Amino acid sequence: IGVRADFFGNCVEFPTLARAWQRYCVIVTEMSDARLRMAITAPVKLAGGRIESGLADVLINDLHAAADAGDRAGRLPLLAHVLAVTWSRRTGNRMTISGYRAAGGIARAVADTAEDAWSSIGPEDRDLARTLLMALVHVRADGAALRAPLDLATVGTRFGEDVSEIVDIFAQARLVTVSDEVIMLIHDVVLTAWPRLRGWIIAGKDSLVWHQQLDVDTEIGRASCRERVSSPV
Repeated sequence: IGVRADFFGNCVEFPTLARAWQRYCVIVTEMSDARLRMAITAPVKLAGGRIESGLADVLINDLHAAADAGDRAGRLPLLAHVLAVTWSRRTGNRMTISGYRAAGGIARAVADTAEDAWSSIGPEDRDLARTLLMALVHVRADGAALRAPLDLATVGTRFGEDVSEIVDIFAQARLVTVSDEVIMLIHDVVLTAWPRLRGWIIAGKDSLVWHQQLDVDTEIGRASCRERVSSPV
C-alpha cells in the first residue's frame, strides 16, 4: 500500500493497519535536487531528445517555489504534467525554456491544459461536463476535497451516452485516467491547480457532502433489503 504522508493520521485510526504500519512501514522521503534532475533529464535522453541548458535548473527552482506556496504533495504530478506538455512543444528533439514557459510553467501547466480541454467542449455539453467532473470529487468531513473513482459500468446510464466524448477529451488532456473499471482524476493536484474546478468545489461543498451521504444511505438501504430477501422470516 502506498500512502501520502498527509494521510498517515487517517491510517493509524485502524488498529490492524497501524500494527502493520509499525512493523513494515518504509518512508519514502522527498527527492533531492540531484534525483529531480535525473527524473527530468533521463527520460528525455532515453527518447533521443535533448534539454536546453538551464531548463532543469528552472524546473527545480519552480518546484521549490510550488512547495513553498503549500503545494508540496502535488509537486511530482505537476512536474510530470509540465514535462509532457513541454515535450509536446519541443523544437525538433530539443526541450527548451521557451517551450516550458509557453506550457505555463509549473504554476499554470495543469490549469492551462484543463482550460484548453474545457474550451473544446461545446456550450451545450458544459453542464454535463461539470456534473461529470464533480462526480469525480469526494469531500471529507473536514472539508478537504479528494478525487473519487467513478464506476465505468454506470457512467452511460448515469450521465447518458454523450458523456463518452467528454471523457475522451479529458483523458486525452491527461486530466483523467480511464481503466477497465473506473474513471478517475489523474491526481488530487487537479482539484487545486485548476481554478475553475476548485471554484466549483468551494461553491458546491455542502451539496457534494449531502449527495455523498445520500449515496451511503441508499446503499445501506439496498443492502438491508437484500439481506431481508435472502433471509426471509
